[in-house]
Amino acid sequence: MSSLDASSSDLEAARRASERLVGAPAATAPAAPPPSYVRFGAQRRDADPGELSTSFPNPPELEAHALDAFGDEHWNSFLEWIARASEADAAFVMDVHGLSIASTGALGPEEIDMMGTRLMIAFEQAARMREGDDHVGAIMIEFGEQRLTGLTVWIDESLVFTIGVVGKRSPGRALREAISRVVARSFATPS
Repeated sequence: MSSLDASSSDLEAARRASERLVGAPAATAPAAPPPSYVRFGAQRRDADPGELSTSFPNPPELEAHALDAFGDEHWNSFLEWIARASEADAAFVMDVHGLSIASTGALGPEEIDMMGTRLMIAFEQAARMREGDDHVGAIMIEFGEQRLTGLTVWIDESLVFTIGVVGKRSPGRALREAISRVVARSFATPS
């Protein structure tokens, strides 16, 4: 059977004849058909490059077992540890009423009060987005090269601490959890 006698249902023979007529070069392999669907897969993010790794020195104990123990002398070494562990420029803690308890690092008292108050407002706004009784645990805000990371530690409704960390990178989840554990353990009521 010659190529002229080919049946019209022979698509490969028709393609070759068409290429000869137009002078197109013969294809080396037929093109693969396009997929019938497109797969959208979420990329896995093990770590944010702007977030610190999970290795950090053990935290010191926070010696503030009672409400009358408020004051920077009880928080200084703990805040200094937070700043070192998170490679931060500053760290501070606010009480449930928005008053600065203590701070360490490069920010002045006015900057701490302004950032802390606005951070607490951001937590209040974020709480409106949640469902259930879970508390908003952490917020990270970027300001150019700097990041303000805030975390809250809820002991009870009247004893809530907002901790702010300012630096080029934000503390990772493991560090934030370690901070929360130390504060919660320090203010837990003895059984």
